[in-house]
Amino acid sequence: MRAIINGKIYTMAGQIIEGGTILIEAGKIRAVGANLAVPADAEIIDAAGKLVMPGMIDAHTHIGIFEQGIGFEGADGNEMTNPSTPQLRAIDAINPMD
Repeated sequence: MRAIINGKIYTMAGQIIEGGTILIEAGKIRAVGANLAVPADAEIIDAAGKLVMPGMIDAHTHIGIFEQGIGFEGADGNEMTNPSTPQLRAIDAINPMD
């Protein structure tokens, strides 16, 4: 178990917790809040004077899905319908005959 303590925590819900605690177990966040009980055997990370925010993950890649010679129809590298497109799959844009 790890505990990040005393940080100014910004949550995904938009809440700000001053002097808050985050409990992490087996690589997963188990609790976030103020005045959480920290287990005695927890590894402590003191974030006093620091901001603690959700991780930013940029999985941006084009992995070769710009097909040459076809034009617009083969340009599957960028989806412009929405800034967030979790429903898209790279496999749908790859031409196995390339």
